[in-house]
Amino acid sequence: MSEPQTAPSRASMEERLKAGDKRFSRLEARIDKSDREVRGHLQKQDDKIDVIVTALTRIDANTSSIVDTWNEGAKAVRFFCRLADAWRFLVRQVAIPVALPGVALYALWHYAHYHAFPTWISDVYKLLVAMS
Repeated sequence: MSEPQTAPSRASMEERLKAGDKRFSRLEARIDKSDREVRGHLQKQDDKIDVIVTALTRIDANTSSIVDTWNEGAKAVRFFCRLADAWRFLVRQVAIPVALPGVALYALWHYAHYHAFPTWISDVYKLLVAMS
């Protein structure tokens, strides 16, 4: 069985326990210090992230405003391009092949009946001659 411990061995055991407690308290202090440093570092990172998020939100708002403006401009450009295409179609496919011969026939008919061209046709002719 075990022998009863003597006073010197108890004293050495107490010293070892005190030395262990001392080392443990130093280790605990280092862990606490490291924990405070890590928390401080993480707080700084959180603050930086908040600044970045704020900037990105502002950039996103400005960018979406610019994109909306650009899209509206593109819609206007598409509208005027379609209008120009419609105008070209009217001039090339309707005015020249249909209206111009119709006006010429009307002018001939009017000349045959009244022995004079209509005044608006002569005015348009004078305008075209003056522009060229």
